Amino acid sequence: DRVGRMAGDEDKEFARKMSRPCSLEGRVVDKADSLAYLNHDIDDGIASGCIGPEDLASSALWQRAVSRIRKAPSGSGEAMFRYQVVKELIDMQVRDLLEATAARLERLQLRSFEDVGRLEEKGEVLIDFSPSMSEERAALQAILNDKLYHHWRVERMTSKAKRIINELFNVYYGNPRQLPYDVYDGRALSQAEMYALICHYIASMTDRAALDEYKRLFNPYEKV
Repeated sequence: DRVGRMAGDEDKEFARKMSRPCSLEGRVVDKADSLAYLNHDIDDGIASGCIGPEDLASSALWQRAVSRIRKAPSGSGEAMFRYQVVKELIDMQVRDLLEATAARLERLQLRSFEDVGRLEEKGEVLIDFSPSMSEERAALQAILNDKLYHHWRVERMTSKAKRIINELFNVYYGNPRQLPYDVYDGRALSQAEMYALICHYIASMTDRAALDEYKRLFNPYEKV
């Protein structure tokens, strides 16, 4: 039991360490990814008609971006206006991230990556938005969670994607020799190894590649 508890503690510690990027560059990429996803989801959501500007009206961050764009000379048309507002949203968040991080660096006077690690052990993050921007981003994210990510069209596409991935996995696992030679050479693998091989292969596919593969495997009129 004691060994089991120790192993469990080690697993938790490993998971905790792996839950955050292991380098400063990784931390920057993590924030850049979250910034890109949030703003591109807004752009895609409006372009697809799943949400409209009126759905975002309660967001202070959105309203500030709209206000700045309306004060500046701009091109006409709904698509151009949307592009400019989303661009302003991105610019505002990038500026905030840079300024807030620079202020922390100045205040904390960190000298090494070990100093950063010790800082984070105390629960403080070096590379992050300001508290006010983090709050505004969370509010905007909550709107997307409510209005966009659970929109019936998005739910349908999510369900469809899950079915495609599940069926690709099942057909590969049922007969691994359907996998290309450069993926699986016919050697004996354990169940865990085969699971990993198939999962990695499916994960390497783009959306288009997965859809094309699905058609090749399940449509009798599609060339294999």
